[in-house]
Amino acid sequence: MVTETTIRQTRFNPDGVPLANRIRRVMQYANTIDDAVKELTTKNNGLYANEWLIGDANTNEIAMLELGTNAWKLHRSSKNEWLNGGMPGFYWGCNNAKDRADVIVYLNTMGSNLPLPAAAAPAPAAGAAPATANASAPADNATAPESNAAAPAAKK
Repeated sequence: MVTETTIRQTRFNPDGVPLANRIRRVMQYANTIDDAVKELTTKNNGLYANEWLIGDANTNEIAMLELGTNAWKLHRSSKNEWLNGGMPGFYWGCNNAKDRADVIVYLNTMGSNLPLPAAAAPAPAAGAAPATANASAPADNATAPESNAAAPAAKK
């Protein structure tokens, strides 16, 4: 199951595959959320930036994919990735960014000068000493998008 809503436009890639072709492949060939994400994110031309709500009736899992031209972010119920600490079991689609860093980046393109949330600290290397007790806690989803100020941060 899949549905979408339009989100803020990202840059067009003339070498990409049109949305109509990619969503047809999802409906025809995808058997899982991972299959759907692969079809939607592969060779995206970015002509139509979307937020996709995806459901898998076989696993009872839901997901939300924010998809820009070169960047995307996937939230999955199976990983307990709810929006802004939101309501378990519920994703919503609307024409605005839900990630705090994405909203701040957008506001800054409109003239604001807001600081981005702190980026998460990298995991310590094997055998490394633990972080100090007074280290600040990393914010969720704090990484700003790299390729386009309005696109969600890429997830690989």
